[in-house]
Amino acid sequence: MKICIDCFADIELKSIIRAINQKDDCNMCEAKGNYVYNTDKHTELKAAFNSLIERYTEKSKLGRDFPSKLTVSLKSELKNNWNIFNKLEESQIYDILTEICSEKYKDSPEVFDGLVGISELGNDRYLKENTLFYSETWEDFSEEIKYKTRFHSEKFNTDIFRAYLSLLAISVSKDTLFYRGRHSNREGHGIGKMRSVPREKSQAGRANPKGIPYLYLANDIETVIYELRAVKMNYLTIVEFTLSKQGKIIDLTKIDQISPFIFQSEEMLTLHIVNKKYLEEIHNEIIKPTSDDDTYLDYLPTQYIFDFIRKNKTLLLDDGDNTNAKQYEIIGVKYKSSLNPTGINYVFFEDRIFDAKNAMVYKISDVEYKRARIK
Repeated sequence: MKICIDCFADIELKSIIRAINQKDDCNMCEAKGNYVYNTDKHTELKAAFNSLIERYTEKSKLGRDFPSKLTVSLKSELKNNWNIFNKLEESQIYDILTEICSEKYKDSPEVFDGLVGISELGNDRYLKENTLFYSETWEDFSEEIKYKTRFHSEKFNTDIFRAYLSLLAISVSKDTLFYRGRHSNREGHGIGKMRSVPREKSQAGRANPKGIPYLYLANDIETVIYELRAVKMNYLTIVEFTLSKQGKIIDLTKIDQISPFIFQSEEMLTLHIVNKKYLEEIHNEIIKPTSDDDTYLDYLPTQYIFDFIRKNKTLLLDDGDNTNAKQYEIIGVKYKSSLNPTGINYVFFEDRIFDAKNAMVYKISDVEYKRARIK
């Protein structure tokens, strides 16, 4: 069977297929002349898939006390709960799995054909010790931060979150271009007024607490306009910001898409499997649009996340040599725009590492309104 690179969504698998460097026609999606993985010739994906599948246990071996609601077919699990395959049907995923892992299929067909589960998901003690919210939920964590203990949560596993952040660190090159905007009149604002607001005027936001200003930037002008919620006839001043030095940021746009194929040990892979849903909860909260009805309390849980990153910014990528820790300092966070589906937002902890130039004034000429009745 020949499976092309576009049948996969997982970036680790796609890089392996691209490195094989063989092009042919795909038997799955019928793409022509694409990079392919040929199960009759190649074995590079076998170990990766075998390691993941081995974390799942057939229902009959999970024990009588294991909750039935936690069992699922393997093909359904890999289609719906993992970002591995790209728009394939369950039947196609089944065919791919049984071809790539043909030896395992011959030895244990019940894992592929029946119901399976993760044994640790039925172990309350394991979940209590090894999940981000100690087996509770984002809502429980939010409730605690808002109304019980503002700064020191007992429902957030900092060790596990710190380990995940080390996987999400990416480099940002010097002179990378970003954009920042403010509402203005047709004369616009000077560049001096486009940096972070003074701390005494800083209001609470998705990332920053009141009185601690961060620099909010976007990847393009369109996203700035969305984020400012500009309406027809508004004037906006938009300024270009360029990074004055190379740095590293935490890419939260990928927090819900961490590949299961990057983990070298069974222990770490299992840890990731049981925490995946909690990463998705964090991701969904960060990209949730804010509204005029929100209060400063609504920002507190995400502020806790961003503040944890800022507080640990010299530890996240520590290679064991404290003399080099500063060169890995985390300078900001990347996350998806909650208003522009294709936009990217950034929060940087300091604005002194940026050069600002080219103040531009835009007038909004048209806006398309859409509505959804809620009552």
